[in-house]
Amino acid sequence: MSSEESMNIPILPIPNIVFFPNTSLPIVIAEPTYIRMVKECVKKNQYLGISMAEPTGEFEHHTKYSPHVIGSIGKVIILNEFEDGSLKILVRGHSRIRLNRVIQNIPYLIYNVSLLPDSPMVKDAIIGDGKISRLKEILDQWTESAIPDSLERETFQNSLNGISHIVDYLCTFMISDRQVRQIMLENTSLPERVHILSSIFNEESPELDNPLIISALKDFNLLEQNYKMVH
Repeated sequence: MSSEESMNIPILPIPNIVFFPNTSLPIVIAEPTYIRMVKECVKKNQYLGISMAEPTGEFEHHTKYSPHVIGSIGKVIILNEFEDGSLKILVRGHSRIRLNRVIQNIPYLIYNVSLLPDSPMVKDAIIGDGKISRLKEILDQWTESAIPDSLERETFQNSLNGISHIVDYLCTFMISDRQVRQIMLENTSLPERVHILSSIFNEESPELDNPLIISALKDFNLLEQNYKMVH
């Protein structure tokens, strides 16, 4: 599927979860409607879309959620089916997507979506200054502390295949602010994402989000959105 084409994809909105295309996301599915959706995706060998859900108001004493316009798609692997019918699944990311329009609401959401690839990058534009090596070191530090099993850790490290994998996993594991994670997903410039991560994770405390950078990033993103609406 090229970026000019579109397709109809089941969408799973999840609060606080931003799914990046070059990562794998484990999820436990307990809602019968979503269990059905996942099983149908597996049966049809179909992509599943995941988009961060945002509250849009109250409906009959329940919070109503709506998916962000930008999300990601991936292929589903069912890891385990429990006695109560719930599923543990792994979604292997494939591509960033833009949600165009709703095709179906019941029994679950289906959207017409388009791929949203990264902007073309000048060869070696961000590799020579050591930023990538620094980010790889930070991710390696995280895996050393977060994945105690050496075989699992080696398997994960061997699965990394290029700059995009490193960047997307850093955004997934080490940025705690969900709004910033969403901003990073929506940014289609890989050099810009590398620069932002290099600013967030300074040498003194790479394991922590830099609150000043995060605040500035969110303020800048808000200004950009307002500018687009006015113009």
